[in-house]
Amino acid sequence: MFLGMRDVLAHRTIGDDYSVFKTLGITAMEVRIERDLTLQFLGEQHFSIADAESRERLLAHVTWRGVAIKGLLLCTKFDGSEDETRWVRESARFAHELGLESIRVDCGRPDPGDAAGRDRLRAELTPVFETLLDAAGEFGVKLALENHGQWTNQPEVMCALLDQFAARGLRLCLDTGNFYCTGQRPLREVYAAMARFGESVTTTHVKNASYPAEVRETKRDSEQFPYKNHSILIEQGDIDHAKVFRILKDAGYDGGWFYEDEALYRVPEGTDKAAAMRTTLAALKQDLASVEPAGVAVGA
Repeated sequence: MFLGMRDVLAHRTIGDDYSVFKTLGITAMEVRIERDLTLQFLGEQHFSIADAESRERLLAHVTWRGVAIKGLLLCTKFDGSEDETRWVRESARFAHELGLESIRVDCGRPDPGDAAGRDRLRAELTPVFETLLDAAGEFGVKLALENHGQWTNQPEVMCALLDQFAARGLRLCLDTGNFYCTGQRPLREVYAAMARFGESVTTTHVKNASYPAEVRETKRDSEQFPYKNHSILIEQGDIDHAKVFRILKDAGYDGGWFYEDEALYRVPEGTDKAAAMRTTLAALKQDLASVEPAGVAVGA
């Protein structure tokens, strides 16, 4: 297993100074590809994966700076459009060239709120899932749907989707904070959900939250305890990431953990964000070392 960072986190915290990556000990990055096949968070230049020459230029840019692309992220909507299918297909082409197993995707649909409504939505989206999975499958690449938003952050929904589409190439991008930060389940059930889906995980995002001790093992009102007020630096939060790493390792996961600390966006003005990131990454490396005593890679 290895630690990496999302390009958007780097862009919004330490800017475009890639030398900071070296001081942080990070060489792996997950990059976000827009619907028009551009990348917007790698400095003042905007790169593209639209053709072989553009992809070569992109790879030269990151390689020269000592960083390797080890994850791709698409903010898909599962809208059934032809351009979304092209977006997934061309991203899968790039993933295949990079030797990546999967691409992180999003669904972004609101939760109907009851089992019957969730089943109807899944049936409605079945042709879209099939089309996008087939587009990625042309290059032997899987789609890792994140437990994100209202609908796909429901473990029962994710379980039903994986049951239906795993054979076609659907996998899970596990966000370690999302099952918890919505307040829909106690902390102990968050760990149980991670264990339940461990064998389906092909990529991850890492973040944390902290709530008053008396409500951690209860369902919480998200309006009373909004995540935006309770996101916290990863090493200070309620989720024990050494435990999370062990759960996923026991399930056979050996991929990347992409640092996505949204708490960095709201630290007090004047905070040395690079120093805060070094502290967090040191803690994550220690947690990973506790389950991989031979040492932790910072890129793979």
